[in-house]
Amino acid sequence: MILLRETLLQRPSVSDLKTLSAEFQSELERLSTWWKTNAVDRQNGGFYGQINLDGRPVVDAPKGLIYIARILWFFSMAALRSGTQSDADMALRARDFLVSHFIDTKHGGVFWEVDARGAPTNTRKQGYAQAFAIYGLAAHAHSSGDEESLEHALALFDTLEARFYDLDHGGYWEAFARDWVEIEDVRLSEKDDDAPKTMNTHLHILEAYTELYRAKPLPRVRKALESLIKLHNRKIFRADIGHLRLFWQADWRDVSRDASFGHDIEASWLLWEAAEVLGDDNVLAQTRQVTLQLAETALAEAMGPDGEMYNERSFSADHIDTTRIWWVQAEALVGFLNAYQLSGNPEFFDRAVGMWAFIKQHVLRDGCEWSWFSSLDADQISPYQAGHWKACYHNGRAMMECLDRLEKL
Repeated sequence: MILLRETLLQRPSVSDLKTLSAEFQSELERLSTWWKTNAVDRQNGGFYGQINLDGRPVVDAPKGLIYIARILWFFSMAALRSGTQSDADMALRARDFLVSHFIDTKHGGVFWEVDARGAPTNTRKQGYAQAFAIYGLAAHAHSSGDEESLEHALALFDTLEARFYDLDHGGYWEAFARDWVEIEDVRLSEKDDDAPKTMNTHLHILEAYTELYRAKPLPRVRKALESLIKLHNRKIFRADIGHLRLFWQADWRDVSRDASFGHDIEASWLLWEAAEVLGDDNVLAQTRQVTLQLAETALAEAMGPDGEMYNERSFSADHIDTTRIWWVQAEALVGFLNAYQLSGNPEFFDRAVGMWAFIKQHVLRDGCEWSWFSSLDADQISPYQAGHWKACYHNGRAMMECLDRLEKL
């Protein structure tokens, strides 16, 4: 562990901050190098759709929009930080594959999945996917000044607002068929409930609109972003329990059974980031309260004995899922640092340091991407090193966010 346990509840020194920053920078560079070395699909374009645990790519694996958009976001922001041509080239490779193969030129929006060569294999229109395409394209426009990326991001924003926004009750629908016909099963994945509105989709639309407004502060984007922040603060967040609720009916009747610790702590800092980008004092005041309550609930309910964050809490079964998943640890690292910046409470900083120590000991592996599960989860089997649901997004973004926050501290 970087900081001795004797420093618990003490403010960090400049030396502590520099030591942490050096480690985060080293890990950011290691991740960037791993993806450049292992993920580029030079035969079919873009990136391999899956890389197995032994490091070998599955050359004929399908490629998901979420995966490609997350790679696009990571290397766009990495290029903005590093100024290196190799990062910019990776971002452009991801942008070109996304635009060439995922955008539906007939009906608008983006497909869910294509095959290894880029032919559509799953043409459903998931709101979550539209959001990630905007997120990646807006980041590329922001980092490179590329007008084509900005135009595509704004076109997808307009499509999302026109096709997914619920004019009767507010918020956004989950999914449609390619031609915008309603479909029976709108689930994002098999583990999700089949509900017409979800926290997960709304959170990542918020994230995407934040990035888009930062790239191009248009009035229509600002209006949508402000509405989303308020929706999270007033509806999706439940102050009586300190959690985000996960699933909703069309009229916002809550049908959630669980709480997701990872999404709670991720939302805590994404909401604050959105409010900061918006720059409205009233929204900032309301969001600060929500942000800190989410972080405080995580401290009270979600933490394990080794400094880790658990996965979920089931309200219906009164049960804690103690699985330690890589992205939850990454988001907690950022969330606790963000809470420390807002509150000045050193316990949040100490928790972030403990989280990083846990990640180094139980999640990082030499020569590999982060493990899906920690080494303490011996009963869990990671599906792959990289693939549809695992790119250089949660962990790479965490390294960048932590570096920026430590510099401010």
